[in-house]
Amino acid sequence: MIKILLLISVLLLESLFFAPGSLYASYTFTTLDYPGPGVPPSFSTYAGGIDGKNIVGWYKDSYGTGHGFVYNGTTWSTLNYPGAAQTIASHLDNEIITGSFNDTTGNSHGFTYDGTAWTSLDFPGANWTSAVGINGRNIVGAYSDGTHYHGFIYDGKTWTSLDYPSAYWTFANGIDGANIVGTYFDSSGSGYGNSHGFEYDGTAWTALNYPGAAETVFADINGANIVGSYFNSGHWYSFMYDGTTWTPLDYPNAVDTYARGIQNGNIVGYYTDSFGEDHGFLATPDIAMASPVPALGVWSMMATVAVLIAFMGKSRWQNIINPKQK
Repeated sequence: MIKILLLISVLLLESLFFAPGSLYASYTFTTLDYPGPGVPPSFSTYAGGIDGKNIVGWYKDSYGTGHGFVYNGTTWSTLNYPGAAQTIASHLDNEIITGSFNDTTGNSHGFTYDGTAWTSLDFPGANWTSAVGINGRNIVGAYSDGTHYHGFIYDGKTWTSLDYPSAYWTFANGIDGANIVGTYFDSSGSGYGNSHGFEYDGTAWTALNYPGAAETVFADINGANIVGSYFNSGHWYSFMYDGTTWTPLDYPNAVDTYARGIQNGNIVGYYTDSFGEDHGFLATPDIAMASPVPALGVWSMMATVAVLIAFMGKSRWQNIINPKQK
């Protein structure tokens, strides 16, 4: 969802563009398909998290079984929790990967993997646990008590339940510092139109909904920027939200797009093509900018300054305008 940078040595214009917030002018999208048999390869690929050059997620094999993966830009490596029936890698931070696996009885457990050792994670007393986001020692995710789903944060020693006030269900998906984002279903239940994004800073809960959307999902946070998806008119679309502006972020010509992870402006997720196949993606920003496309008044002022400069015989402008794009 974002774009624009106009370079000119006029302090007035600089002040207009370098407003608080860090967004990007345009994105280059790269499809990510785990190598394997089938058309497309591996049948379905889902990118979930990014840290530096490393991307994690999961893919389905020809039998429909899920396997985790890590991709460093060159090499794909499969991740399977030992003895698990299915493995899903969700996020990573400093090479520590979080995710979930199903055991042979079908029960779900969270995990961490540091490249050598696998550690199972289960919220105390829960019959279902999924570890999703990670930042330093802190891991967020969700668990079920058999009736409702609750978010959690785990610091390596203490498990803390997270429930949006009066929510029916709560899912914590991403964390950066003290800030946690996720999705909650309101008190009317888990049906259509009941999911909302939230941000929690350890004290205050803030509900957020993409403008006009029927459903909103917050997937990850990095600094002030949140990525996620919203549902409208039968399809899922993605966005980046900087605390002020909602910017669409959709893979070109996709039927649905799901943004799932962000770091330093780089965004990963997955999309569904017109044949119903799912592919991972990496969206990399082309041009850094300070704020989204200026309002009409800003453009008017820029035009006025341009006319004055031209009138004074100074007609050289350096401008970069590059707008763009389930």
